[in-house]
Amino acid sequence: MNKIERIIKTLNREDVDYLPSQITFADRTRDKEIEEALGLKNDEALDDYLENHLDFIFLKYDKPLFLRNDLELMRKLASEGIVGLDEENKIVYDIWGMGIRIGEEGFYYCYSPFRGDKESNKRAKPFLPTSFNLDLLDMEPKKAVKEFNPPEPTANGNFNALKEDWALIKDKVFAIPSGYFGIWERANGMLGFRENLMYHILDPEIVEEMYEKITEYKIKVAHELIKMGFKVCHHGDDLAYQTSSFFSKEMYIKMLLPYHKRLFKVYKDAGVKIIYHSCGNITPFIPELIDAGVDVLEPVQPCMDLKYLKDKFGKDLIFMGGIDTQSILPLGTPNEVKKHVKEVISILGRDGGYIIAPSQEIMKDVPIKNIIALIEAIKEERKID
Repeated sequence: MNKIERIIKTLNREDVDYLPSQITFADRTRDKEIEEALGLKNDEALDDYLENHLDFIFLKYDKPLFLRNDLELMRKLASEGIVGLDEENKIVYDIWGMGIRIGEEGFYYCYSPFRGDKESNKRAKPFLPTSFNLDLLDMEPKKAVKEFNPPEPTANGNFNALKEDWALIKDKVFAIPSGYFGIWERANGMLGFRENLMYHILDPEIVEEMYEKITEYKIKVAHELIKMGFKVCHHGDDLAYQTSSFFSKEMYIKMLLPYHKRLFKVYKDAGVKIIYHSCGNITPFIPELIDAGVDVLEPVQPCMDLKYLKDKFGKDLIFMGGIDTQSILPLGTPNEVKKHVKEVISILGRDGGYIIAPSQEIMKDVPIKNIIALIEAIKEERKID
């Protein structure tokens, strides 16, 4: 059984020889450092060592979100008019006009064009992509959102990068087109996180207009991905902190869930499975996500009760994640890491339906010895009895 077959069978709840796994590092430019520390020769050797089964591939428009630290690539995208680049202040502006901090290990948007901050707009203006309508920066947020036209997803060779990356890996690992930074998160990036939350109460029309435009963009993307033949899609919208949600369940059902349902219906009508990404404790929202069509929940963070999740929702959901990246992996001993990994696999991997993975991408604070312990424990415990 190869990696692709193993993932497909896991998603279909069919028998597998062992549970598939996935380990991803937050800063993709860190691979070389890890290879050297592990005594490996190249990227291919690292992939073999990790035994990863998945690979998220990106539209050209989305590459600034995740490959922001690859300056050579950002310069190339800037020459194509896809991004604007302010190297001195370490900011790349994507095709939506949102600013992303270069040099950060984790993703951090540092500029929101419709936040209404005149000084920030003034600093960003010389660097925004040529396709962005600069007149919007002089408007009040509500008018700017109304006048804003999202980028055309089929322009600028946006899907070409995805096709090229897929061709390189499609026979090796299971390729998934990334849907990180979904409807809610993109709205935050455009309006500002605090401002967007306030608008949900004080002026919901702004939020609804923004959600509508983002959703229509993502529906166009969905149709293209379906035409390309992808059988699994991905959507990322963080809904919660570690201890509570960003908004009430009632607010989610009223404001955001209808847009999730509209987008997910496009995939479900085409027989495409949905992987939903959210950090934090999203337990209250899981029934609604299942009803909307979600098949896989990732990254499953340990701020949730893993046993409860498996017992309550294990028949409806495949789980991916669960291994603690906030305390155990960075701070534990290798023995503690191994013990924890085995416990998580025993809970979420019971009767299958689990892709072994950390509860988030691995940051630089995780020692190499603990990465080794993580991999060793996965290989020792992944077989299904």
